[in-house]
Amino acid sequence: MSRFARVHGGWVCARDREGGGASFRVFLPDGAVGSAAAHGAAPGTSAI
Repeated sequence: MSRFARVHGGWVCARDREGGGASFRVFLPDGAVGSAAAHGAAPGTSAI
């Protein structure tokens, strides 16, 4: 999940929950990034 978020310009945060379990926050940009890098292309190239 962390790699997926990073590839799309976001991040993931995981924390232990009181009483057991875990809480995850995943942030993904609203699409304004839209660059080739967001699609896994190397810098200076374009994704097709």
